[in-house]
Amino acid sequence: MRILALADIHGSPHGEATVRNFVKQTGPDAIAIAGDLTGPSGIPSTRELLAGLLVPTFVVPGNMDGGVAAAAFTVGKALNIDLEKAVLADIGFIGLGGNTVPVAERRGIASELGAIEQKLEGLMALRTVIVTHMPPFGHLDSVPVPPAFSSLPDQVEHIGSQFIRKMVDRLHPLLVISGHVHEHRGIEKEADTMYVNPGPARDGFGALIELKKRPSARLLESG
Repeated sequence: MRILALADIHGSPHGEATVRNFVKQTGPDAIAIAGDLTGPSGIPSTRELLAGLLVPTFVVPGNMDGGVAAAAFTVGKALNIDLEKAVLADIGFIGLGGNTVPVAERRGIASELGAIEQKLEGLMALRTVIVTHMPPFGHLDSVPVPPAFSSLPDQVEHIGSQFIRKMVDRLHPLLVISGHVHEHRGIEKEADTMYVNPGPARDGFGALIELKKRPSARLLESG
């Protein structure tokens, strides 16, 4: 299966054009969009973009996508999979939106996190892709620390989710696709899990992932 991974379109015309161009160039079997689709152009533009995608498209809302926007992400072949699972061929796609786990973590209410944990465990299968706006802690989640706040040059801070990291370490998905951290696009591998942050589509970035016996990926950049 060939998956086109995207994130952080932010409703920009360039981001939407990037999505369409990468679809034409790569001919994916599926598209995964890891949040922050909307922007100043509003929901209609995003909905039109999603409606025009002719392959199964699995979407999670980002922290910038409100509830009304998230409800509009299920259209045509696009499906909002926040805390849900969709299956294509033998691959399960599980979604974690940008206002789901992070809000529960900030509240610190054990029952909320426990309910999410229980649901995720019930959705997992052997060959699973997690599509999450917020990256797991320690994987493609580094941002520079401003010099005024650091005594060391080039210091970075990890801003990913500890809860998502715990779930990934426990459930061992095949692949984690994340967004949110524009500064840390890339591909990583640890144990049996590949991590991909395609970078912001708003800036012309994406990634193409091949799921065979083992996943492989390459970063994309529009001209």
